[in-house]
Amino acid sequence: MQFLWEKLKGFDTLFNDFVKDDYAAFVNHFVMEYDGQPVPTGLLWDIDDVGIFLLQDIIPHQSATAHFVFWDRRFRGREELCIEMLKYVFENYKFERVKVEVPLYANHTQDAVERLGFVQEGRLRRAVLYHDNWHDLLIYSVLLEDLEEKTPVSWSTRRTTCFSCGQVFNKRRENFAKKKKKREEWKNRNKKRKEVQDGRA
Repeated sequence: MQFLWEKLKGFDTLFNDFVKDDYAAFVNHFVMEYDGQPVPTGLLWDIDDVGIFLLQDIIPHQSATAHFVFWDRRFRGREELCIEMLKYVFENYKFERVKVEVPLYANHTQDAVERLGFVQEGRLRRAVLYHDNWHDLLIYSVLLEDLEEKTPVSWSTRRTTCFSCGQVFNKRRENFAKKKKKREEWKNRNKKRKEVQDGRA
């Protein structure tokens, strides 16, 4: 938890005024006490050295709330990675829907989730206290069929491991095999060309 706290506390827009600068409140978002034992509040995946993917508010075979955080704050270009991870949890946990909550002041996040296929469903007025002001909270959701309409263009190779259950999600770049095949074809053509040239000499 300390590692996550050190990583995440630099993301100003992630924390409302009730959580920022409060490590105990931060931990309570990830761990709760049940029968005297600490229990995770959701499922947390480590996405290589890139960031984390968190599922909370899990209702089995129904829904969950998703959170993506990338350490370098760069989301654009990683849409397909996010889509594939969402497909993974849909298929493995049999969700009907996955939700995200976006504060109105987080404009870039709104654009990002809409690029993934999330649809805005509603708006909670004055739901988030941020920098001593109350802000609206936008509610988005996505269904598996929304994600299936997305056409992959490129891939990032990532190995993602769930901190909570140890499951591994490992996807390879879709065009990696194509590039490798082209390199092999190019090598073979050059080899044959050289053999022909050597035969003429």
